[in-house]
Amino acid sequence: MEKKRPVFYGVVVATLMCAGLALEAAPYEVTGPDAPKPHEQTAMKELSDYLGKRVAGTLRVGGKDGIVFRVGDTELARKNRLLSTQLPSEKWVIRSFGNEVLLNGGGPRGALFAVYHFLEDCCGVRWWSEFEEDVPPAGPLDLPALDMQGRPTFAYRDIYRSEGGANPPRFERRVRLNAHGDAALGGAHKPARHLPVERDKGDRGVVDAADHVLGLCNIMSAAVMVASMRAMLLRVRMYTPPIFTAPMPFERDKRCTKLSAVVYQKADAPQAGKCRPRCRV
Repeated sequence: MEKKRPVFYGVVVATLMCAGLALEAAPYEVTGPDAPKPHEQTAMKELSDYLGKRVAGTLRVGGKDGIVFRVGDTELARKNRLLSTQLPSEKWVIRSFGNEVLLNGGGPRGALFAVYHFLEDCCGVRWWSEFEEDVPPAGPLDLPALDMQGRPTFAYRDIYRSEGGANPPRFERRVRLNAHGDAALGGAHKPARHLPVERDKGDRGVVDAADHVLGLCNIMSAAVMVASMRAMLLRVRMYTPPIFTAPMPFERDKRCTKLSAVVYQKADAPQAGKCRPRCRV
């Protein structure tokens, strides 16, 4: 009689295999401050999530293995005077120190911008909209030593949406916007919503003056636009393309033909059938 094989053998082997995979050293580590702020927590999570999609196998930076990403105001940032309070607002820094990679920036957005620039410029990740993104296939990643920094060129960055209201906050962060679509402006372009003025300290006049100046600018812009349209219409009225002013075949025998405010005269040349413009009326 054939003996039955114990079923638990397969369970033991599978458990040992899983344990072996768990003991395998990860190619990278993402860390932050001891007490990370909300924007630093978001930056670490975004970096971890997309590195998980992008990296499979080894991750090397400047020929070093066992990479540790230091996000935000870490001890590494403090030693190198790259804390968020020591950098201009929204400036971002990506710098490698051996097997450690520092990602930080000024203000609450700097660390986020550093992470997103790293994912775009070093990992090839792209965010086309809040619905569409592109992540290269997972595989080994070998990067040179990193020393990158930058700051947004424009102080105000926004995407006006024809529908849907404000831009989704997560998409705004990923493409480095700092406004909220048409929702921030509403129906009127009033700087009172954007000027950092404390109205309870007698500064209301500054806001009112700014509103009046901007209102005058809007009126002048509208007047210039109306004048430009009027000039364009007059130009169209004065000029008509030749295709609309050529005399018709049955009119070639007449001495003069009036079409589109242009008087045509039969040519003296042997080309008796053609006409040329003589004057305008």
